[in-house]
Amino acid sequence: MANFPKIRPIEQQFENEKIIKIREIQRQFQSLRFQTGAGPYYTKEVIKCLEAGLLLAALQVATALLELFVRDLLIIEIYKKEFPEGLTSSDYRKLGKIEKDIEDGHPRFYFNKIISELAKDNIIKEQDREKIYSVYKNVRIPLHHGLTRRFVRLFSKVEIDDENDDPLVDTIFLRKSGRDHDLEEVLEDNTLNYLIIVVDFIMRYLPATNEVLSN
Repeated sequence: MANFPKIRPIEQQFENEKIIKIREIQRQFQSLRFQTGAGPYYTKEVIKCLEAGLLLAALQVATALLELFVRDLLIIEIYKKEFPEGLTSSDYRKLGKIEKDIEDGHPRFYFNKIISELAKDNIIKEQDREKIYSVYKNVRIPLHHGLTRRFVRLFSKVEIDDENDDPLVDTIFLRKSGRDHDLEEVLEDNTLNYLIIVVDFIMRYLPATNEVLSN
């Protein structure tokens, strides 16, 4: 059998102050109550990643959950505007088409446009829009696409040659220069703060979405 590394308890990985913070973040994610969709699965994954001390994995899953939740906010607002009396069978097909366009990445439904529209309609506060856009731009995009140099550069004092943002070059560069350590350090210094932004945002706006879905 392969000799896979054993997962150590977080008590053996982090100092006490960080462990307390991780436990609180886990409790906050666990408190989220989604009425429908894949939200519960994502929240369980975030909690489990944190339990294993996998900060990169937790951040990846949490920012994906953020993106999913923002799309759901838009879908619910479209539902409220276009179908105020409820849905007929033909309306379900229309709403399904809207959901498909959003998930297929229609230009109208790019993340920044969605949150700008939500803020303009006072569905979310402008300060919240700014926070989650920062998460999306500085965390979600570079980590999802393997742009590790960009991510490290944003959060550290390390000077990195930025000729291009090729994911393979990023990986090789970090490995050869020993800067995978810098990536780990940046993750340890910043992950929990970004997870707090994500879970705070969802906690703030989830009750309103659940109210609509329960009607």
